[in-house]
Amino acid sequence: MELRLYSLANVATILDADEQDVLDWLAAGRFPSPIRLPNGEQRWKSYDLEAWILELPVVHHGGKLSSQDHQAA
Repeated sequence: MELRLYSLANVATILDADEQDVLDWLAAGRFPSPIRLPNGEQRWKSYDLEAWILELPVVHHGGKLSSQDHQAA
């Protein structure tokens, strides 16, 4: 598996969420912390993001499986 680094915009797109949602989860301690690059920009490691996604609870909705809204967790 290859390590990739994602910007806030990339993370929001991957999660189909608003950037502010990601920042809110981060502030609440419910999202992995980014790393800071030498130029000062923040990036999330793909490993951390993938692990977080795998830990999301799965709920049943009308016989279908879907990821639960992480804000409610």
